[in-house]
Amino acid sequence: MKNPILPLVLGALLASPAVYAREGWYIGAGIGQATVEEEDRTVSPRLDFDDDDTAFKVYAGYKFNPYFAFEGQYFDYGEAKENLAAVGGERVEVSADGFAAYALGILPVSERFDFFGKIGAAWWDGEIKNKTTGFKYVDESGYDLAFGFGASFDVTDRFIIRADFEAIDSDKIDEIYSWMASVQWAF
Repeated sequence: MKNPILPLVLGALLASPAVYAREGWYIGAGIGQATVEEEDRTVSPRLDFDDDDTAFKVYAGYKFNPYFAFEGQYFDYGEAKENLAAVGGERVEVSADGFAAYALGILPVSERFDFFGKIGAAWWDGEIKNKTTGFKYVDESGYDLAFGFGASFDVTDRFIIRADFEAIDSDKIDEIYSWMASVQWAF
């Protein structure tokens, strides 16, 4: 006969982080690297841009319970620059910034450590331009699906550090994503 106590103890241990998880408002700021990739086959030779720059974000959110939060942010993905043969070796610059709103699904792993996934929308402005001539290959704004994942660690009851990946699924720019480290303050 199997012992029913072991599954109960394991279940209680796995559920215990939910008892300690904080709820309420938080704010944070992050810095990291954003990457932009764009391939334009309408230009001859083909425009093939792939570069990154320093990015930052500021955000605020509300944690409803140990498993769900809502978050809004402003992000600036910097100005990635690259010299491209497609435009006579001239310097091309890509910039993007905007606002995003996310719903976060949280998986508490321990009393102080969580994994999370997020999905939402980004309202952004972006451009790809020739720095020498001022010609803009892309000058767009819009809103698109945004998603990401990450992990957070509660250093204290109010001070949290986290790392996350975020991407915007845009049909105007091929790839735009970031990796950031953030500090967060819970109220």
